[in-house]
Amino acid sequence: MVRFKVTVLTALAAIFAIGCGGDAPLVKEGDHLEIIQNLDRERFEAAYGDLTNPVPLNVDGAHVELQVGTIVKVLVTPKDNKSRIEVIPVKIGDVTDDKELRSMVVPDRFTEYRQSRGDFLYYSFSFDPEYLGTKVKKVQN
Repeated sequence: MVRFKVTVLTALAAIFAIGCGGDAPLVKEGDHLEIIQNLDRERFEAAYGDLTNPVPLNVDGAHVELQVGTIVKVLVTPKDNKSRIEVIPVKIGDVTDDKELRSMVVPDRFTEYRQSRGDFLYYSFSFDPEYLGTKVKKVQN
């Protein structure tokens, strides 16, 4: 009887593990993705605060275009395969310098200091995971 209980519990654990595995994220932190179709209106967010203590106090954003051929890096592993994918560009054409990339994709009004929101700290983009394989493809780092 004990052996039967152990076998049943092991089988249930295996079924549970397999069932939960279907919702695993499609990408992970550090993965590089290539934009293969223009993303016309993707969510851009900028974080603001105090440069001496870079904890974001304010966030602002807009929709911007990401061009075909742009290489982006996944910033945070999504919690599942339905969560938006947060990225930052690492290469546009031959440009790989962070400051140059930022100036290419972040409108100036977002990087300028304003008393009301503080210093510009960082930015990121996010897009729907359904883009993977259609508008965005995973590439080797």
